[in-house]
Amino acid sequence: MEPIGPVAVPVNGKSLVGMSPICFGAGTFAPQYNQTEHLQPTDVVRRALDLGINCFDTSPYYGESEIILGDALQNLSPEYPRNTYYVATKCGREPTNEFDYTPSWIRKSVERSLGRLHTSYLDVVYVHDVEFKTEDEAVLAVKTLFELKQEGKILNVGFSGYPLPVLVSLAERIVKELGKPVDAIITYSNFNIANTSLLKYMPQLSQCVGQILSASPFSMGLLTSREPPKWHPGSPALKAAVTKAAAFCDAELREPLADLAARFALEKWEGVTLVGCSTVDEVDSAVANWWKCQDKAQREKDEVAFRRVREILGDQLDVCWPSGRG
Repeated sequence: MEPIGPVAVPVNGKSLVGMSPICFGAGTFAPQYNQTEHLQPTDVVRRALDLGINCFDTSPYYGESEIILGDALQNLSPEYPRNTYYVATKCGREPTNEFDYTPSWIRKSVERSLGRLHTSYLDVVYVHDVEFKTEDEAVLAVKTLFELKQEGKILNVGFSGYPLPVLVSLAERIVKELGKPVDAIITYSNFNIANTSLLKYMPQLSQCVGQILSASPFSMGLLTSREPPKWHPGSPALKAAVTKAAAFCDAELREPLADLAARFALEKWEGVTLVGCSTVDEVDSAVANWWKCQDKAQREKDEVAFRRVREILGDQLDVCWPSGRG
């Protein structure tokens, strides 16, 4: 399979425009999704790099993910030096589900991440899941990250979260109070075959955010032929509609819903899509679906399938669930 971008080529970490269209989501290197002792992370990360995926996203919240990813990248350093990829992580949320946005903890968290990821700098650090703390606390955490950027420990500042009105309000306030926009944000489950709510907020977000990454084209395991994780926050009605759509894909399209969902996100999102990968096969599938999106005949065929699936989802389209204060 051909790579989707340059391989082992130095990137300019101060600019995120060099990110590959697929960002490797290492949240899958966590017990929420996988038994970590069964993973082969070095092989998986090598496959991603070999196929031109040059950005990796993790978080302290994802259990041992930072450690696992960091060790894999260090193992591959003879082939892929640190300057040939982007590493992004987060701060403010811990595996115990505790939040701490105080300046002292943000600094401690970043220092810990630098050690775990075996690097002297981080390309991006996001304040994690800002809807679970007050806006005042989130602004202070972002301000601390800007200070760390000035110190050269991180190159880009951002935040992540789910409720789009919360993200817009915070982004606008940061520009007003700190005098500059954040470099990037991540929002998840807001642009996929079942929910394109993000498009409605793009005019506002694009005015006050450098780059917007869309995460979780499978909506945290919902948009597959398998049962979603027990902790998934989607309503019973949404899960039932997705089950019906998945059955249609299997029976009528002879293709899993996950592949169709991947192509919907990769084709229609004009930016970087963060895709969780835990095996070599999952990396291959993501890249194969990206290449299918480049084929005109496949795109025309997919448009019909997209429309059918969204018709089946019916009144569950663009349905969001409550999260934090949003």
